[in-house]
Amino acid sequence: MSNDLNRCEFIGRLGADPDLNFTAKGVAVARFSLAVNKRWKDRGSGVQQEDTQWIRIVAFRGLAEVCGQYLSRGSRIFIAGEMKNRTFQDGERERRVTEIIAQEMLMLDSRGSRSATPDTSSPHRSWGQMHPAYKKD
Repeated sequence: MSNDLNRCEFIGRLGADPDLNFTAKGVAVARFSLAVNKRWKDRGSGVQQEDTQWIRIVAFRGLAEVCGQYLSRGSRIFIAGEMKNRTFQDGERERRVTEIIAQEMLMLDSRGSRSATPDTSSPHRSWGQMHPAYKKD
């Protein structure tokens, strides 16, 4: 039995709307980048500093559909998942990317801050509640 753990958790904002597509077998796949900021004050100069890390997120199935429907550029979310490296061919070059395969997602924005005309087709859930559809199948 293995005692290894591959779990990553982030809180950040989407850099763009999720890109939602479907595989040939009909599996939903959402891809987006999450900006995770770290701020601090430089002890020597007293100047405020900031560092942004861009995290590539991939969600599948029901979680992908939820991300595609409810998230947009600037949405603040908590995301948890597994880090995965993959390689692909880009012309003659082999490229390597690191992605987080999303397993859980929690929207941290208030519903009203995302849209001037809220979607009334589904009941409102306050941030902090995990909706069953937000958890990986």
